[in-house]
Amino acid sequence: MDGKRVVITGASGGIGAAGARHLAKLGATVVGMDVVDAVGEELFADLGAPHAYQHVDLTVPDDIAGSLRRAAEHLGGLDVVWLNAGVMTRARNEDPMGDPIATLTADGYRRVFDINVGANVTAIGAALPLLAGDGDIVLTASAAGLTPFAPDPIYTASKHAVIGLVRALGDVLDGSGVRVHAVCPGGTDTAMAGTVLDRSQLQSPTAVAECVVALLEAGETGDAWTALPNHPPVHIRFPELRGRGFKLDE
Repeated sequence: MDGKRVVITGASGGIGAAGARHLAKLGATVVGMDVVDAVGEELFADLGAPHAYQHVDLTVPDDIAGSLRRAAEHLGGLDVVWLNAGVMTRARNEDPMGDPIATLTADGYRRVFDINVGANVTAIGAALPLLAGDGDIVLTASAAGLTPFAPDPIYTASKHAVIGLVRALGDVLDGSGVRVHAVCPGGTDTAMAGTVLDRSQLQSPTAVAECVVALLEAGETGDAWTALPNHPPVHIRFPELRGRGFKLDE
């Protein structure tokens, strides 16, 4: 990561903040983005220049594109864009293991998909010309994108969509010099985990940042990696479907 110019969204706390600290420690220069400005500004003041914080509202497409352009100008280009911001259907102070049927609302669907999927689509489109044919885009998916997380079906669906987006873009961008990846954390000690889960069963958010470094070093594209508590990063091998009827390859 030494010398890499990195943007991280959702950088004021949790995985994003840990990622900013970890990548800066490895020699990257980081611009962090979020809406929780006071916390983000304090974090990046501690990191010091040339690291910097920017406000971004992921519900506003023009704000996303403008923030990425300003980050590229500040850094003199971009090497890695880590799209980490995400939300669950329930508020962070609610029980994440509550009744899943209560989460099945149109408002919940729009909010979760607008941030977890729509904002990422916009950001990818804005980032591609800034990466100038050489770089990496990382999306924070979830273990819930690989196996169902029953307490929050809409969140699960959004993270499956993120992995599908990454896999499709891997083919679309193949040969372009831009690689795209999904990191899939399991239980991680962040505010999103709520207050009812056993914290001893959760991993440090820094472990997710370490997984991101591992997938970047592997140099593949259209890939997904798990970052699970008490396990090293694992590269997921998806079955390939070929021909009429979508038969599984032997």
